[in-house]
Amino acid sequence: MKFNNFSLIVILVVAIAGFVTSSRVFAQQGGVAIIDIDQVAREIGADKEFLSALKQAQDKLNAKLKETQVAMQKKFDEAVTQAGGDKASDEKKQQLAQFNQQLQNQFAQYKGQAQTALKQEQAKRVLAFRELVRPVAMEVAKSKGLSVVLQKTEQVIAFQEAVDITSGVAAKLKAQEAAKPKKALKASPSPKATPIKKKK
Repeated sequence: MKFNNFSLIVILVVAIAGFVTSSRVFAQQGGVAIIDIDQVAREIGADKEFLSALKQAQDKLNAKLKETQVAMQKKFDEAVTQAGGDKASDEKKQQLAQFNQQLQNQFAQYKGQAQTALKQEQAKRVLAFRELVRPVAMEVAKSKGLSVVLQKTEQVIAFQEAVDITSGVAAKLKAQEAAKPKKALKASPSPKATPIKKKK
């Protein structure tokens, strides 16, 4: 069977068009979605909630450090009094200096442990938010025919707006939050009336 030039051109055009279409479908089905986690947090108000919780934890830490510092100073003052104050011997003064250094080391160690605990709490909250976003991001990505979700970072040089699922994820999270049944406020029991005793 022989083809003339026109028939060959038509066949080639159809074949190329089919290849491009199938390539686009494949790319879309196996494509990558981009999400800006920080933007999602801002849109649903999670960033303010996070900062508020972090500030509360920081304030609690500062209060505990201040309390510990005051308690240690009290211990040192008591030791100075027991040693005789200004009239303490050189040996006692040397012991007081060592005790003071010991207290400072204990305070520094306690402060370091507290700051580590604060960082762990911060990391825990960040991880919890990521786990909240993960299934929603995957659901939105699949609805666009995309199968991989990457976080928007400096390493992502450029991408098409069509694969940015940030707004879609934020909208879905808002909808889920709005759909949750709100806890009904318990009515406080009305105070019982005190019976008035009749005068005899």
